[in-house]
Amino acid sequence: MLEIVRNVQHHFNKRPLNYILNSLNSEYRELIEEIDLVNESKPAGDDGVIGEAVDMISCLLDMILQVNPNISSSELNDILSKKCDKWVRLYGNN
Repeated sequence: MLEIVRNVQHHFNKRPLNYILNSLNSEYRELIEEIDLVNESKPAGDDGVIGEAVDMISCLLDMILQVNPNISSSELNDILSKKCDKWVRLYGNN
């Protein structure tokens, strides 16, 4: 996913982080709408929960690349691994 976003970024002008954050907020609201539809057993919109979640991931990866354009997938995976280990410690059922 990181490389896909990195390969698309060169088509756009550099955006301030606040601009990306506003886009993320917009996608968050759209995700809430999709979750509400699921909770109400109504048909999903065009993107559904997964599509809106991917929109948010795209915004976040864009933000990460704005802050560190040279970050590698491996580095990002290491950070994610540490975060997931923390989740297991905090929320695991052991």
